[in-house]
Amino acid sequence: MVEEEQQPANEQIPKELEELLTSDEEIDDAKAALILERAGIDREASLKRLKVKLEKKVQEMENESREVPPTLLKIIDVL
Repeated sequence: MVEEEQQPANEQIPKELEELLTSDEEIDDAKAALILERAGIDREASLKRLKVKLEKKVQEMENESREVPPTLLKIIDVL
């Protein structure tokens, strides 16, 4: 059985963001990685879960004979 990744408490994330960002500051990759790390979020595992969810969505769309947006397929390829 696969262990589920422990998720941070919702109240932790805003505190982390306040510490690292001001209201008009853009976030760079290093700050984003630090926020995720401090919040206890595994970036790689999160990306894998996102990819699986998107692939399932594509499968659902195909099963319903709906058109899959090319952008969605590109995103999956990047992940």
